Amino acid sequence: MDRYSILRCRLIECTAVIKDRAEAARTLARRLEILAFIVPASEVAEGLASNIETLKRIQPDLAPLLGRAFSAARLGSPRAAA
Repeated sequence: MDRYSILRCRLIECTAVIKDRAEAARTLARRLEILAFIVPASEVAEGLASNIETLKRIQPDLAPLLGRAFSAARLGSPRAAA
């Protein structure tokens, strides 16, 4: 497991302890967006995009909040460059 995978897991864990669910969702979306902009353009970005898609399927109410993070991660994906 690479350091970015560990970081993604930690972000999700940390926001899970926020009692206000709406605030937790906004915090998670913001942190994933920041991560998407700082990960190197590689399979790491593709993995992040995949994780965000999974989160959107698991919690559809998060989907609108995760749009920017997903787009940023896709920009760094090798498939996006092809």
